[in-house]
Amino acid sequence: MTPFPHRPILVQDGTAFSGRLDEGVGTPSVHLVGTLSHPAPQTVLGPFFEQVHARLLENTSPVVEVDLRDVVYMNSASFKSLIEWICLIQSPGALRRYRLCFLVDRKRRWQPTSVHALRCFAPELVEMTSAN
Repeated sequence: MTPFPHRPILVQDGTAFSGRLDEGVGTPSVHLVGTLSHPAPQTVLGPFFEQVHARLLENTSPVVEVDLRDVVYMNSASFKSLIEWICLIQSPGALRRYRLCFLVDRKRRWQPTSVHALRCFAPELVEMTSAN
């Protein structure tokens, strides 16, 4: 399996947002970094999460860690892309399902609040842990 590249997803007004899928030993993880306040982030986040989902279907792990600790800010339009990712996992034609365990920084108060909302949307698929 070829490595999934760490690459900038979106650069706007001098702020960058990047993502990477790590599929090394153990639980696969998606690491997101930066600030995302673009009014229409779906055009770049959608394809990123679709590629991640396709790769994770090839993996046998029942859980994927989604590390948000280095995300300074994500607007609500950006979070909609996470909901669309969850919808891909839930789709009736899905070959298999995996759970998302979001790692949050409680000092960034918006992170646990936003992930809690995701958990309400799909409690069987979304978990949350904090590093502090």
